[in-house]
Amino acid sequence: MQSALLFTVVVYCIIFRANSAVLHHTDLQNSSKHFLHPHLRCQQLHLCSSGHVKPFLGDIFDGPVLENALQARSFNKELILIANSLYKLGGLIQLLSNLETLGYAHVLLLSYNREECEGLLALFPGIGCAWTRFAFDEESGVEERFLLWFLRYKTMIRAVRLGYNVLMTDNDVVFFEDPYSFFKRPPFSHFVVLNQQEWPDSHIANGGFIYIQNARPDGPAVWLFVEATDRLLRHADNRWSWIKSLGLESPCNAMDQTMLNEVLPSVVTGRPVWRDAWKDCQPDEKDPKLLSRHEAVQKFINWDDKQTKVSAWPTPHEWLYFVGEDSFQLRYLNMTYPNNQGVWPSELGGPLYPPDRARLSTQFHEQLRLDCPSCPVLLDHEDGSLAAAAAAVPSEGYLFLPPWLITSWWYKGRLGMWDAHLCHGPKPRSPLGHVHWVQNACEFHANSVKAIPLMASWHYNWTAAHAVQGDHVYLASQDTHGKPLETPVPHIIALAPAVQASLAHLPDYAAMQLMMQHLAKLAILSGRVPVWPTVDCSASYAANKTQHDWLPAPFKDGALPTTDWIVYFDHNWKNHMCHRMQLDEPECLFEGRGMTVWELEHYKMHHILKSGLEAEGTALSVSDVHPKAGLNAVAVGPYIHLWRNQSSPVGERRPLGEIVREILVQHEAQPVLWLLDLPDIHIPPSLPELQEQYEDLIQGCRALHCSGCGDNDDQCSWPLPE
Repeated sequence: MQSALLFTVVVYCIIFRANSAVLHHTDLQNSSKHFLHPHLRCQQLHLCSSGHVKPFLGDIFDGPVLENALQARSFNKELILIANSLYKLGGLIQLLSNLETLGYAHVLLLSYNREECEGLLALFPGIGCAWTRFAFDEESGVEERFLLWFLRYKTMIRAVRLGYNVLMTDNDVVFFEDPYSFFKRPPFSHFVVLNQQEWPDSHIANGGFIYIQNARPDGPAVWLFVEATDRLLRHADNRWSWIKSLGLESPCNAMDQTMLNEVLPSVVTGRPVWRDAWKDCQPDEKDPKLLSRHEAVQKFINWDDKQTKVSAWPTPHEWLYFVGEDSFQLRYLNMTYPNNQGVWPSELGGPLYPPDRARLSTQFHEQLRLDCPSCPVLLDHEDGSLAAAAAAVPSEGYLFLPPWLITSWWYKGRLGMWDAHLCHGPKPRSPLGHVHWVQNACEFHANSVKAIPLMASWHYNWTAAHAVQGDHVYLASQDTHGKPLETPVPHIIALAPAVQASLAHLPDYAAMQLMMQHLAKLAILSGRVPVWPTVDCSASYAANKTQHDWLPAPFKDGALPTTDWIVYFDHNWKNHMCHRMQLDEPECLFEGRGMTVWELEHYKMHHILKSGLEAEGTALSVSDVHPKAGLNAVAVGPYIHLWRNQSSPVGERRPLGEIVREILVQHEAQPVLWLLDLPDIHIPPSLPELQEQYEDLIQGCRALHCSGCGDNDDQCSWPLPE
């Protein structure tokens, strides 16, 4: 039985014309070429869940409803938990289709409310979606996204106490290999908590990828995540009155990841402790009294010398391709059940909580009790008389997953490890990937452009995207929240191959910015979306390497040009191309502002075939097409020449911008317009609304006139170019 999303994809392709079979096949080749065949790993692991789970929709605040949800959505006591809203669906679409390809459907979505869940179920029939009526007090200051992330931790640990193994993952994770094929075998199977490191070789937890397996319902792993949930509730109760009384700011550690890291030292020091709150939650981080408490806590925790364990593990032969060495390092913690021994030492900051447990925390503990009346009661870590009992609870292992297995795109994907061609192998060298954040996009986290790393590694499943989003799959056809615009399929303007190739001969990036400014003007004059060009990496201002100079082995730090460029193989798998990372800023792409070259490749393959046009010159890649002048290409230069040689009296000549606009508009029926040259055309004064549109684009998309992401004079050219 096909799972829901895959079935939708098949139906979507059937309703196309006859040439849709070519589209479907080519899309899967181009965008999902690295997906695994589903019947290899999950069958060996007895975890193939597609077709073996049931739909679910409900409020899981009450224990019996939660149990119904877990029974419906789990398989062999395994569950994948994903939090998502009804918007920003791009990552969720990719993740669910990726999991389906691996044979997995044991997914439970968690969203804000019934309306959100019903909307998600309408898009993903057959999936399960839950919400909970829990709410913080009014004016708690907890951001909406932090609320949803908090609820997934709360849901995860409730499920773990009921005996389920839970993989909790962000929606920007990609599985190049089956995760369970690693988690279910030594050394990873020896650990209860498997957690991605925030950055390589650190003891900082990433809050967006956690797997808990075989946990005791009353053990230290359960205590850790119960405490990460409960501590926030106790601090947030009564509008953070306790935190404020300590001289700290609210909200404090309201993000799931920061609270997890705040609590983590408690299970390795043997007592509940603060970690960074005395420093991070004070108003100006300069209060000497609070900083002295922070320093005392850090000395007590003593992470590197006392708590973090490091050992080597021999690399299994089948993992050698990913590890690259005969052994790899395990960085882990030995978790024990904490107890405060009946005292809160003042030198460690004193009590963690207000004297009395208020509404939110009381409600949570009652919820845990009702979820599983037969489960052993968690020991009270504030009761010193239970210290011996806490010490007798068996320890459990917490492993920071090694970077070769999973890390962020910045540390591996950017270095080519997500693209088989770039890393010179039969498949990506990273088994799992987490986009996490796109560092040099000028919006720091750039959540809205997380699709670009997948596109750049040719791992984006366009077919699945169309199945859910219709024709609103392009960033230019969405707002920054992922909501579709009225016009789904933009008409675009792009550089013809020869013009694109000439960019590599420019003297510096400032000259390329000037060319993109010219392109932006022509795009606005024509009412089209510009395709921001990439450049051959041999350009002196990019990698400055010929195509024969690249390392014949996986990239390492220093092998790439700079942190300003994404290196990718072009669609013909011949040349290393460089994409300026600043162009990933949302103001360069969304709401009709621009398009990437990867979107262009799909645009041609999909919309031109769908339109019924002849395939010649439209369905092929740009470098294979010689645009036909007068059909879907235009050279602006001849019009400039004619305009300059007009013999009309001074003052009677029409502005050149008006003439060029008329020429461009003559081609408005063509979905793609190729530019055979790229001159600078001034937007005429008679079109002030277009001039304003251009200024908005330039000011928002700093890649067009700034060397970096800042607004100061040494990074941006001021005033803005005309």
